[in-house]
Amino acid sequence: MLATATKPIIFAGNGGLLSEATEELRELAEIADVPVATTLMGKGAFPEDHPLALGMSGIWGTRAANETTRESDVVLAIGTGFGEADCSSWKPGITFNIPPARVIQIDIDPQEIGKIYPVTVGIVGDAKATLRELIVQLNDRPPSTREAAAGRVAQRKRDWAKEVADTQTDEGKPIHPARLLKQLSEAAPQDAIFVTDVGWNKNGAGQQILSRTPRSFITSGGLATMGFSPAAAIGAKLGAPDRMVIGLVGDGGLLSVVGALTTAVELGIPVVWVLFNNFCFATIRSVGTTYFKNTYGTEFTTPDGAPYNPDFVQLAQSFGMQGARVEEPGELEAALTKAFAANVPYLLEVRTRGDVPMPRTGYWDIADFLVTGND
Repeated sequence: MLATATKPIIFAGNGGLLSEATEELRELAEIADVPVATTLMGKGAFPEDHPLALGMSGIWGTRAANETTRESDVVLAIGTGFGEADCSSWKPGITFNIPPARVIQIDIDPQEIGKIYPVTVGIVGDAKATLRELIVQLNDRPPSTREAAAGRVAQRKRDWAKEVADTQTDEGKPIHPARLLKQLSEAAPQDAIFVTDVGWNKNGAGQQILSRTPRSFITSGGLATMGFSPAAAIGAKLGAPDRMVIGLVGDGGLLSVVGALTTAVELGIPVVWVLFNNFCFATIRSVGTTYFKNTYGTEFTTPDGAPYNPDFVQLAQSFGMQGARVEEPGELEAALTKAFAANVPYLLEVRTRGDVPMPRTGYWDIADFLVTGND
């Protein structure tokens, strides 16, 4: 089925990472010449700088991923539950067209097979062992005669890069979060581990930060737990002491669990937290202003309406950490370089815009619900 498909796609989830099947996934994609899209939780299962890589799919996926998954005729799903965010609330014609596209689903949990989409072939098994057997079978078949996938993928990735280029090079103040993410992606080591909180630093990061190695992107996923990053980044560094760990967190998320920073100091855990300080719960405010014309409880201000937050650099120093603040876009590169070289617990505050939504290339049914309710 995979070998005879016209426009097949591989859809890789976190199960491939848990199974340590990343080498098999890469080998299979190259032998079969099949593009690879991932879920948010599956980022890093396939190197996103690979010619066949599309990035993540879904509500905040890359346009290259959504366009390619949408037109596919066969979907090889590996270790994924087809979560709502990764599948544009399962609305046909946005991220997937299933059916008519046919699904081959591999999962170690039999309850996942066919739970969301009907499957043509369901395989209950470990991703690593199953992909290894698929590779053996494909190696025994003649090469595919369909059009090479890499050219089509490359054009779509170029188009996507042009689409987000203006925001990623924005020179305005406060700093555009896409500009910060772009510079983070360029400045961080190839094997750095990004541990995200929620909002721009989760969905935006999933969309615009390249993950080149396994287990390089850790997030709370569908739970969207605000306050996840500060403590989780410490755990990531303890688990991978030889890799740089960068925690991405907003001001609301950090203040909800700021005590986690004491643990980093007490144990001498050299994590760099990059703080997106926009003086608000930006994603919640965006929903409030868009659908209810109300910002109640989402903006951080003094009684007279002036933007308010504690001095985060002094706060970091009071914990015994190093800290710095960036307000000029042109100073980002040097500030990130200094923070990454410090090798101590470090808080880098970046003043970012809170009024720019993440590029939504997919569909989210909550938008319709907020307008029409259950009618």
